[in-house]
Amino acid sequence: MSRKKKTVKIQHDEEPQGNVKEYVADVGQAGDPGGDEVVVSDMLSPPPPADAWPVGAAPEALLPPAWPPIPRPIPPPPPPPWNPVDPREFKLFKEDARWWSLNDYGAVVGAMRKTGAKRVLEFGPGNSTLALIDGGAESIDTCEHVEDWARVWDERLVKRFPRVVRLHRYSWPKSASLSIPPVDGQRFDLTLIDGPDTERRPDVVRYALARSTWVLVPTEELTAKPSKTWPGMRAILQEIADRAGRPLEFAETGPLSGAFALIGPAGA
Repeated sequence: MSRKKKTVKIQHDEEPQGNVKEYVADVGQAGDPGGDEVVVSDMLSPPPPADAWPVGAAPEALLPPAWPPIPRPIPPPPPPPWNPVDPREFKLFKEDARWWSLNDYGAVVGAMRKTGAKRVLEFGPGNSTLALIDGGAESIDTCEHVEDWARVWDERLVKRFPRVVRLHRYSWPKSASLSIPPVDGQRFDLTLIDGPDTERRPDVVRYALARSTWVLVPTEELTAKPSKTWPGMRAILQEIADRAGRPLEFAETGPLSGAFALIGPAGA
């Protein structure tokens, strides 16, 4: 005898009150065993008891995998640190350096790593030259205007690093513009200015900006403090950088140099 199909609504005990689902069910014919009893055959039944699952298979293992959550975007890595640099990484630093501290040395090494500079122009050779080499410099044109010091650096630097360091002697009368013929027409990745005298360094910075992508200068605020006649190297460098349209950042190092200013490329 054929059986009829009927849509019925059933409330499960496990479902919240009012949450009624519809199922397609078989309805028994009159006179059949069960009479008009509704026999639900195609409904979603509650899961069987835990002991009905196959041995060794937990219910969760038989369910479809959950939709994976949307991963959060991974933030970009921070920029390479400029300062400080772990002093244990220094290979050439001299503990008896009179004008440079570990922090000063580290600021130069850090700036070299930040900029990736390989070809360097330097004013005022010495411990700063060692920091440049420690930082990865492959070619250094270092300039010295005092002959006695030039002889010292020729012995201590050029002869020790003949493939890296070239020493240029120069003179700079106060009434003249700065010119160093072997350097004037060259381009450099970075210029480090640790000489000559502090009051003349702004002109050296302008000279370097015309030839270098980056310019690094100690502010020397502890030895050349701002006064009524001297605004201080930090303020002067800020003005020079603003006029050139180039970014400027400082790394505070404390004694002896006070801080280092790093002037970057235009548009950076």
